[in-house]
Amino acid sequence: MSIRNPTSKSRETGSADTRDFPSWFSRVQRLSMVRTTPIPVMDNPPDTILTKGLGLSYVSVFNEGIDYSVGDNLTPAREAIFQATIRVTGVDEIGRITSVAVQKPGCYESSSSELLDVTGGTGSGARFTASYNAGVASAIYNGKTTQRQDETAFDYLGYDIQDNTSGSGYRGNGVQNGTQCQIAWVSDAPYLELRLIGGNYQGDLYVNGARISAEAIKTDTSGSPYLYAVDWAGVSDIREYRLCGINTGFGGINTELQYSIWTPDENHKPIIWIMGDSYTVGIGATQGSFNYFRIMCDALGAIGLADGISGAGWTSIQPDRIPQQRVEMKLGSITRQPNFVFFAMGYNDANAGHIELLKTNFRASVKKVRELCPLAQIVNIGPATPLGKASVLTAIREAEMELCEELAIPYIDIDDWVNQYNKQMYTGSDNTHPTDAGHAFIGIREAKTISKII
Repeated sequence: MSIRNPTSKSRETGSADTRDFPSWFSRVQRLSMVRTTPIPVMDNPPDTILTKGLGLSYVSVFNEGIDYSVGDNLTPAREAIFQATIRVTGVDEIGRITSVAVQKPGCYESSSSELLDVTGGTGSGARFTASYNAGVASAIYNGKTTQRQDETAFDYLGYDIQDNTSGSGYRGNGVQNGTQCQIAWVSDAPYLELRLIGGNYQGDLYVNGARISAEAIKTDTSGSPYLYAVDWAGVSDIREYRLCGINTGFGGINTELQYSIWTPDENHKPIIWIMGDSYTVGIGATQGSFNYFRIMCDALGAIGLADGISGAGWTSIQPDRIPQQRVEMKLGSITRQPNFVFFAMGYNDANAGHIELLKTNFRASVKKVRELCPLAQIVNIGPATPLGKASVLTAIREAEMELCEELAIPYIDIDDWVNQYNKQMYTGSDNTHPTDAGHAFIGIREAKTISKII
């Protein structure tokens, strides 16, 4: 039996909640909207490039040259990721340059103390001294930055969103930034530059609900600014974006002046928050969008926010890992309350033998969810069986099923979905975590199972 959905008693007496699941789930089922495969990379994705470098922030005239004209655009004669543009703003009667301005900062791997030669324009012989700054790098001519704090532009889904490095100008979770944060916006720009920072960020960008790349966005830990450029080859269209990742440091978006960014209308989409372990982190998947929980939410048409901690379980005793404390930290500071709260733990409790502690923490977590998110429906997903049934996992499963019956929580039983016969297809070489195929197998089956609960 895949679903246990007790309905006989009231929640206030410690038993079933007689409320149906929202009509959203039944609507998904009726219209056969649940996907049977993970969302693929879109057929015509934009060109993307992730860069780290310095922009040209200021130039001053060293040699005036001759025969230049106001309005000339000059290009630095040095190797670049994106070339800068220097615009001539003043000349004398014989075309010697008297003033210039940086119109496009460009992006360079390093600064240089050498005089800057240039090409282009109507004249010759001009040279400049130059200053570089990582914070201004851009390939956009005379562009603008929509700032990270702009609530009319960006919708954050995370925990106590704030600037996460003093003075850095980058935003992310204020509570455990190593857990997931999502940023959504809409734009008509044909070219955007997402401003990120090197803090071990790992994320994926969705556009109109589809993945735009088979490779995750990953930064180093240097603290240096990054640009993630998204180029639609000059085609302006209204597109909805969602950036999903961990260790988030988001600094806003660069666009050309004539284009806009605004917040999407996401009130019609249900939010699922999940507390889980390394499966929920996505260990074994080659990128975050191959994670079983993301696949499940994509299949259901929901927005999912994952709180996964590797090695965590119902019997965790380390600070910030005790389940009811995780619930309080995260749901107590979440930017929008979820419609559904999922629990997906148990595998890491199998060898502890502390069933009573599991029960205590499970009950306390349910109580805390119902205090913080009284309208949310709680669902419990049973422990995984990466190599098939095992007596210790069976004991955890039975304890969770008993608790779900007591507390009126639907139980999604994934026992033996992955088993001794199919483990080579779905479990990785560590004999614990799913492969990409395993994450997809679990995520799609969970979506189909959950969609039947009404």
